[in-house]
Amino acid sequence: MKSFHVLSYIPLVNLKISCYFLKLLLN
Repeated sequence: MKSFHVLSYIPLVNLKISCYFLKLLLN
C-alpha cells in the first residue's frame, strides 16, 4: 500500500517540475 502511494506520487512531482522548467523557459 505504501509503495503504491509513492508510485502515484512520483508523476505528480514530475509534472510540477516540468511546469516549473516550462515557466523558466518561457520567461
